[in-house]
Amino acid sequence: MATETSAISKADKRIKNTPSVWDDLLFIDAAILLCLAKHLLISKLPLEVRHYNTDDRLMVEMAAGILNGQWLGAYSAVKLMKGSAFPVFLAAARLSGSSYLRILDFMNSIACLFFTWQVRNLIRDRRLLFVLFTVLLLDPCTYSRFVFQRVYRTSITWPEVLFIFGAYLGLYYKMLAHRETGTGRKEWRENS
Repeated sequence: MATETSAISKADKRIKNTPSVWDDLLFIDAAILLCLAKHLLISKLPLEVRHYNTDDRLMVEMAAGILNGQWLGAYSAVKLMKGSAFPVFLAAARLSGSSYLRILDFMNSIACLFFTWQVRNLIRDRRLLFVLFTVLLLDPCTYSRFVFQRVYRTSITWPEVLFIFGAYLGLYYKMLAHRETGTGRKEWRENS
């Protein structure tokens, strides 16, 4: 009897601490408005392309090769030394018709929103969740001169890290939810 009472009280506490749909909608609306405000703030930032730096030049040349249909351009000993993900990103940004800074800011905003949405199971209070989102979105490194305003591969590291950790957190919380409901591994695989 005591275990039934404790199970019921745990369920009651969980229901009381669960935010409503309106709380979620308010959070998403406020997050979108903050993203638009940041987008307006960074819209006039200058973009710096340093042609004297070997790494920067290599990334731009590899993206130009992709745009010309030559995959990564002419082969050399340093061609794949720094990876090919950033030149693909540069080429996609160019093909989108938007500026590099806008695409990078959009990617950063989506990554911050994705990460905070995955953390919502840990932080139930939407006000605290919005504070976390604000801190992540307005982090000074995301619009600094040496990272964000420069065509260099480290500029996409911050959104990549947020996407990866957010995905891990999402999978972890989904696994915990399936353990609590008692579904087995077979059902979990079928429902995923």
